[in-house]
Amino acid sequence: MTMFSKFVHRVIHKSCGLLLLPVILLTGCAVNSSNSGLYLSKNIDDSSKVELIEKISSDATEFLSWKYAPAKTQFDFEAHTNDEFGNALKAKLRKKGFSISEKLSGGKILTYLLDDNNTIVRLILSVDTTTYGKVYDVNGKNDYKWSVMRKGE
Repeated sequence: MTMFSKFVHRVIHKSCGLLLLPVILLTGCAVNSSNSGLYLSKNIDDSSKVELIEKISSDATEFLSWKYAPAKTQFDFEAHTNDEFGNALKAKLRKKGFSISEKLSGGKILTYLLDDNNTIVRLILSVDTTTYGKVYDVNGKNDYKWSVMRKGE
């Protein structure tokens, strides 16, 4: 376990974890088209990865459905979203009633970053200029609330 992993583990499992959660989420996390996508480590095996992506994409869909009106919102995904997570998220959003575009066409631009450090999994969603984040354990358990990391204009 790396020093960072030990730190994250300690922060998450202590009472002060909620105060430092935004710091963990903000660590290297400006999401744009050049670094958006799925970046899970090789330490997560394929069967666990499929289950993890299913849980996190479902949670992200529920969150976006709460924040944005499904029948009235179009999300424009940028080029780097044809990975397992992006495909699962797009399918779930379509099922909820969102319009999805694979190119920029006047909707809300949606980018994401899903990565891990062998202890936690971090999802960062950017919708236009507002960025949200959430952490999960490596099994997809999500005892934490969504954080607004950067509020747009």
